[in-house]
Amino acid sequence: ARGVAPFILLSTTLARRLLRRGWQRTKDLESAGYGVVQAYHKVNAQKIETVQIEGTLSYVSETDITEAVNRFVSASLVAIDLDLLKADLETQPWISQGTVRREWPDRLVIQVEEEQPIARWNDTQLLNQQGQIFSPESALDQLQFWPKLTRSVRDGFAGSLTLKRLTLTCQPFVLSTPSAI
Repeated sequence: ARGVAPFILLSTTLARRLLRRGWQRTKDLESAGYGVVQAYHKVNAQKIETVQIEGTLSYVSETDITEAVNRFVSASLVAIDLDLLKADLETQPWISQGTVRREWPDRLVIQVEEEQPIARWNDTQLLNQQGQIFSPESALDQLQFWPKLTRSVRDGFAGSLTLKRLTLTCQPFVLSTPSAI
């Protein structure tokens, strides 16, 4: 029994020290946790002050892009859903591809790549360099001097193959947007 008492005394002293240290660590963790929560609220409250639009805009206006962005700007820079904004921008017929990124502390950068038409398709659509048909609501009158391709339903699959060959043949020659004469 004599050998047990010093062990109990030692473990009691050690337990007290650990409790004191643990208590201090708990306070440190609480302080750190409070600091993290405060930092989160500060960052989450950071509103978007600047929207920077990059890319050459020939057919899409900055107003069109700004209207799309305004639906999302009420969110903070952290809370904004960049993928949803990108998808929304890419629903515009003249936008081929968009990239959206945050720049701290308060900037949203949008990079836009427009469709590059090579011909008119029937009366209301255009054909891009990849052979894809897209339907813009505006600027068709600006493209009235572009080559016009038509395809009826009876052309079927052969018409698609001819279109692909024509697109591949014309693609190296499309260097710039033709202007009205």
